[in-house]
Amino acid sequence: MYKIILVDDDYYVLEFLKTMVPWQSLGYEVIGVFEDGDKALEVVKKSHVDVIMTDIGMPRLDGISLIKEAKQHREGIHSIFLTCYDEFDYAHQAIKLNSFEYVLKEKMDTTMITDIVSRLKDEMDKKKQKDRELSNIRFLVKENLTVLRGRLLDHLMRKPPAIVNDWIQKHKADLNLDLSMTHCTPVLAFVDSYEALLTDDSYAFSVENIVMETINQYGKGFCLFDKEDKFYLFFDEITISKKVLLQRISDNLNTFMNVTISAIIGQHCVFPHEVSLELATLQQAEEQRFYLKQGEIDERKSSSSLGATIFEQLRHTNSELKELLLLEDNQKLHSWLEIQYAIINANQFSAKQVRNWAHSFLLDIERTIQMMQEDKEVFRLENESNEVLHVKTMWRLYEILKNAIAKAAEMVKDIHRHSSKPEIVKAKKYVMLHLDKKITLKDVSEHLHLNPSYFSRLFKQQTEMTFIDFVNKTKIERAKELMDHSQETVESISDMLGFESKSYFLKVFKKYYGATPSQYKTIQR
Repeated sequence: MYKIILVDDDYYVLEFLKTMVPWQSLGYEVIGVFEDGDKALEVVKKSHVDVIMTDIGMPRLDGISLIKEAKQHREGIHSIFLTCYDEFDYAHQAIKLNSFEYVLKEKMDTTMITDIVSRLKDEMDKKKQKDRELSNIRFLVKENLTVLRGRLLDHLMRKPPAIVNDWIQKHKADLNLDLSMTHCTPVLAFVDSYEALLTDDSYAFSVENIVMETINQYGKGFCLFDKEDKFYLFFDEITISKKVLLQRISDNLNTFMNVTISAIIGQHCVFPHEVSLELATLQQAEEQRFYLKQGEIDERKSSSSLGATIFEQLRHTNSELKELLLLEDNQKLHSWLEIQYAIINANQFSAKQVRNWAHSFLLDIERTIQMMQEDKEVFRLENESNEVLHVKTMWRLYEILKNAIAKAAEMVKDIHRHSSKPEIVKAKKYVMLHLDKKITLKDVSEHLHLNPSYFSRLFKQQTEMTFIDFVNKTKIERAKELMDHSQETVESISDMLGFESKSYFLKVFKKYYGATPSQYKTIQR
């Protein structure tokens, strides 16, 4: 349905148009009837209007002025003029405004109006169909160009220079790129926070246009997308420094699309003969991307500086975090995360190690909260755990962990506020804060100011396990963490967890896990 408004200061004309013309069957919806041009214009400004049928001679805002103003607000709006004046000047102005029809009221009848609006509908239908066809053609051209440029990148990465040269000569006109350079500087660029743009089908095309326009202001070059968040730049003979050019590209993307780029600059090389080798080196430098800050631009570095083992260096940090969570110290929780962030950045651990550590860390938080929860809704960090396994930058990982810690801290408070048996929560909390000590029923009962027999019955009733079982199970979970992520010996772990002897630790471990610590390590390997 096309939307039309009717405007005339003559009440009877409006009544005639409104009641005598079968608008709906003709494919129109009348969304407004006005005796005043000003009120009609307000509707045009606020709503989608396809057609205005208006009188010319009206007080305040006449029909000619109404259509002039309406066209400034709604491109492509159609007009049909009604008038009592059979004068050339009015007809001439209507023609200048590209009016569809100019109708004398004295000759107007239902048949005439029906014929006019039917012809207008046919014209609008044809234009709509033509626009659709043009849009499809543009889409196909854009898709073909994307595919062709993707093949260019593939050739530059993998094919011998002679084949690349022949291919470029064959497709040069279709690629619509300046490939006249004899040397170039390849750059590997990443779109920061690109996920927010994935709903826009033309996002890569828009990024490419902004990048190309910026490069062309300072030299020559081109841009080739590899993946949704990653593209390569090739430029030469630029009049400003590489870093400044890349910063201006990032600034322009931020201005027009609200995104920035991070980038790694490769070495200047012969085009296309040395490009393949330099692109291979840049691909290996993707590990460097993990540690780039949002919007950071850097020269390519050797990957040899990346590599210590994260679990050895941070083996005690998870237990520190759990202690801070249980103590509900939000300020120290924030400081703790800042320290880990600084340690990881300083050591430049491999991205895979950092992701695995973060995943293990989130599972650890989950288990800690779940141990404190009563049998209701189980606390989960499933989305965060999945995301950290695929996170591409350290700054984004920091955001995920920060949000996860805040969520966990809020859950700890919630457990304390709403627990039906606060004694059980306090007992579990005591155990998790004293895993390095020998914990007895008597110790906890005294801490809670309860009779040991009463507390023992209460704990079993609420948790369906004895208190000593809970203590041993919690300690064995911690022992498994230490065996998974540290080089500590069985004797050392036994001492760290307050067991009376190594033999007792082995006995308890086998009871709860069904295998000895050495068998467990073999299975994990």
